[in-house]
Amino acid sequence: MEKLTINDIAKLAGVSTATVSNFLNHNYGKMSAKTRAHVAKIITEHNYHPNSVARDLAKNDNKTIGVSIADITNPFSATVLSGISAVFNQAGYRMIFTNADNDQDTETSNILRLQAQNVAGIIIDPVNPDNPIYQTLSNNDIVMFDRQMETLTFDSVATNNTEAVEEMTKRMMIAGYDELYFVSWPLEKVSTLK
Repeated sequence: MEKLTINDIAKLAGVSTATVSNFLNHNYGKMSAKTRAHVAKIITEHNYHPNSVARDLAKNDNKTIGVSIADITNPFSATVLSGISAVFNQAGYRMIFTNADNDQDTETSNILRLQAQNVAGIIIDPVNPDNPIYQTLSNNDIVMFDRQMETLTFDSVATNNTEAVEEMTKRMMIAGYDELYFVSWPLEKVSTLK
């Protein structure tokens, strides 16, 4: 069954779209109790749920943020994504998330797709922080995490990996560990080591 629009509900109820809109936005003072009950009945009967993205665009109040993740299987990225989701839920924002599978071309496609969906902003965990796609983006609506760019400046959230590993090693040695092994991706281009 095709999803009903606000226009469909207005026609079914025999009222204007403005009346349905007022009902959905809880502006009940602009209608009689009878009209309010009738519109509510039509909405319930047809199991109508307004398109929140369309409503936000109409009010110029987009609360959808795109999140581009380099590799969702990375435990760090998964933890950050979970935190982003929790904060968005508390603030009443929606998230559209994409996974690049560590592929720069996929990442570029994902970012272009998020832009086409008119998201209010994009949080990026970059595959390559110097991907040419970033030259087309604005710092006004982009935040990066886990990597920093060498050629452009975007607001970034990053950890100091060198300091974190030094602190972890000290704590392990104090705890009595005498054999330590370090397993990692290639480190030559990891910006958070600086």
